[in-house]
Amino acid sequence: MRNLKMRAIIASEVPEVRRLLTGVVQKDMGGVVAAQAENGLKALTLAKSLRPDVMLVDYRLPHVAGMDDVRLSRIGGLDTALAVSQELPNTRVMVVNDSSAAGSTHADHAVAAELCLYGESGSASVSFADLRVKEVSSMRSHVAEACDKATLVAGLSVLGGLGLMLSFIFAGPGAVLALAGGVLFLAASAVRAGAALWFKSSRTERDARETSTAHAHR
Repeated sequence: MRNLKMRAIIASEVPEVRRLLTGVVQKDMGGVVAAQAENGLKALTLAKSLRPDVMLVDYRLPHVAGMDDVRLSRIGGLDTALAVSQELPNTRVMVVNDSSAAGSTHADHAVAAELCLYGESGSASVSFADLRVKEVSSMRSHVAEACDKATLVAGLSVLGGLGLMLSFIFAGPGAVLALAGGVLFLAASAVRAGAALWFKSSRTERDARETSTAHAHR
């Protein structure tokens, strides 16, 4: 079966920026990263060879890495983006401002990133975007933790209620406690299942919306 996923090339000298942009391509754009480049020359070579659908270029991308003492060795990413756009007019090129992401040292599970478009050049195939780091929502983990605690309390309540029911004096309160534990267990299970469906539905809807937006700008 033919792979219809959008193919992207990421060009940045900063490994953390490349990692964050990879996440954007995979999670928000629904695509795959075909290659990565750490300087302008490699980026242009890869673009000509692979002919990607999208190319994300760090605006600070050096022309040649490791040659800061050579004049014009650090031409901005815009030059690379324009060169790719001229060579491959069907490739959508985005010049990315990574000022808020370049210094990110958070763990993979703690942050995510998003691209926020803010303009286009005279060439329709070149646009500009900010790469913004954001905290990943921990609501799902909080819900799961709360459900686990509720399930534990429910189990203890049922066991405690059954134990009290063995005593003639406390049979009534024991039955109430056991019943309350059973209701709490069912409620926790329902919340867990509902939350799982909600998170899945929200993620699917967001992915579809972001992918549609990405293709609309091509």
